[in-house]
Amino acid sequence: MSNCQPNPHGTRLPRLMASNNTGRPSLSGLACKPMAAPLMAMFLSALSACSTVTPLPEDPAAPLNLETLMTSQGDDGTEVPNWWTQFHSDELNQLVQQGLSNNYSLAAAHASWQASRAVLASARADQSLTAEASVKNTQQWQPDHSNRWSLGAAASYELDFWGRLDGLSREAELSAQAQQAAMNTVANSVAAEVSLAWFGSAYQQQLLGLIEQQRERLQSSLKITNARFERGLVDVSDVWQQQQLLESLNADTLVAEANLRLYQQQLALWLADSRWLNRAQQQGAELNLADLSMASTLDNNAVPAIGVQQLQARPDVQQSWFALQASDAALAAAAANRYPRLTLSAGLEGSGTSLTSALDNWAANLAAGLVAPLLDGGSRKAEVERQQANRQAALADYRQTLLAAAQQVQGLLVEQQRLQQQQQSLQKQLDLARRTFEYQQARYRRGVGDFLATLSANQDVLSMEQSLLALQWQRLNNRIELYRSVSHGRFESSQSSLSSVPSTSGLSTSVAAGSNPL
Repeated sequence: MSNCQPNPHGTRLPRLMASNNTGRPSLSGLACKPMAAPLMAMFLSALSACSTVTPLPEDPAAPLNLETLMTSQGDDGTEVPNWWTQFHSDELNQLVQQGLSNNYSLAAAHASWQASRAVLASARADQSLTAEASVKNTQQWQPDHSNRWSLGAAASYELDFWGRLDGLSREAELSAQAQQAAMNTVANSVAAEVSLAWFGSAYQQQLLGLIEQQRERLQSSLKITNARFERGLVDVSDVWQQQQLLESLNADTLVAEANLRLYQQQLALWLADSRWLNRAQQQGAELNLADLSMASTLDNNAVPAIGVQQLQARPDVQQSWFALQASDAALAAAAANRYPRLTLSAGLEGSGTSLTSALDNWAANLAAGLVAPLLDGGSRKAEVERQQANRQAALADYRQTLLAAAQQVQGLLVEQQRLQQQQQSLQKQLDLARRTFEYQQARYRRGVGDFLATLSANQDVLSMEQSLLALQWQRLNNRIELYRSVSHGRFESSQSSLSSVPSTSGLSTSVAAGSNPL
């Protein structure tokens, strides 16, 4: 009876279970193919004792209690789509698609995935019939000079009773899936970094606009102070303090302009478009951000539904999961390598002094060869132990990846709530500061107010206005990072929407259909 039970994640893997008193893995646990009873009995007595192989847990994520950790934050909804479209900006959509098409890091990840597909094709080729043909002409310079032709054809096929070749093929397939998940991780980073750079440019442009409005208000206040100074109503130090406050805005302008150029340089990097480096010198004139409001963007953009399904759809989690399954398949192949190999071969060969005679004089042969390991110095046993250790490491990495992903999402959700509450508080403070400034300024114009109180109130307004805009940028930054932390990374682009690794197994079918492997 076959022991290839489908695991809870939809993947068929050979389970390695000890089933006898000798400590050897059971035959059914090493392969999904039956073997004739006589051949099995002939070699069981000749096999050296094997170490017990611990099976992989049916649900490796069960000890983490992710349901308790994640479902309190939202229901398990549908997978996050091309999340940057939720910001409703045609220009951002165009830039992200350009990054997904042109980014060199994504191109390198795609090439690595293609290489893993070639490794998979090579592993599958080992399971097929191999055949070769030969033509040889031999010249012998002896007293009786002779010329001899030989023609031949040979074919061989290994009967994979123990699942060695099947395990190697499954390992290559799962490694290719892991490499595809790694490519999706890069695609997700490209989309996020382009979005952050674009909205960062928007933030700096809005900051420059706010500074210009503040400068106009300060210049109006400075005119009032100058007029009172000319009439001898105030001291010259009042004028100087107003001028100092105005000059501080000039310094803020220089910082905002430099940051704007830095964000545009980041766009050049992620878009793989050097033209953006020249645009950076134009202080953002090429960006259509004039009508973009971060406050309205946040209000119109809902928080994505977050649950266990979204967490498990992350490409880094999927990459770790496929790597774990690949290590399990490699362990099965290493254990199967300790058992005999049965190979069938057939050949046809002819020889003669000419091609015609070689075709007339031919012989056919059919052979079955069985090779069983007897003495190998313990190398096969050591390979099994190495693969066991690799699988333990992969299991620990998988669980750590899940915990780190959950911690990241939880941290972003906590930060999001804090920033929202902080923005509400800062908005109330700003409203009170503006009322205070208007009151103090009105008293100052009538000549009954205190200049220092008016100046302090004005400074508070200027500072809080910039802080409120910076807080909106932090919230937008947090929202983008939250999308990145729960996105599957399978976006529609020229590089990342390629077909999945072709396979008849349930694994590739489920991944190609866009389902979650966990």
